[in-house]
Amino acid sequence: MNMTETSAFRKMWDLNYKRLLPIIPPGSPIWPGSLLAAPNRQGSIGKVPGIKFSSGYWGSFDWASHEATDDDIVRWEAMGAGVGLKLGQGLIAIDSDTENKAYAYEILNIVQEHFNDLPVRLGNAPKAAYLLRVSDADSPTPYSRISFEHGAVEILTEGKQMVVHGVHPKTGKPYHWPRGEVPF
Repeated sequence: MNMTETSAFRKMWDLNYKRLLPIIPPGSPIWPGSLLAAPNRQGSIGKVPGIKFSSGYWGSFDWASHEATDDDIVRWEAMGAGVGLKLGQGLIAIDSDTENKAYAYEILNIVQEHFNDLPVRLGNAPKAAYLLRVSDADSPTPYSRISFEHGAVEILTEGKQMVVHGVHPKTGKPYHWPRGEVPF
């Protein structure tokens, strides 16, 4: 199914993912006063949360403390935003951030060895993000990162987010879920 961005928010919401965020689409005009307008931040456009102002410019907002409402997702759909997901509160992502196919395959093998077949989101393969429910009410899973010569693996947790639908800024193609999205 070719998912349009206007239906992606609703689909994720209906799958019970309620911690959604608007993601600034690649190539969007950024408000000149925003930190996102700095030259060193341009590569993050297409991966960072933000909202479109009435002027047509995009800028950041306090996404970390914002909890989405049904009205928000309708507004964000109308803006043409990509769909982001806040992590934490029982949901983490294992971010396989390497373009080295051999390392990406090894990371996939380790993920499957420990967790079987997790939902996987691709944007710039072989990079991948694996979504995982955890029981961490008494002891929240901490963020962690392991860097190596050809990339990194991150455990994205509370205070982090990931893009679940939208256009990847490097490839210009939509993020996708090869095995489909699963209910929360």
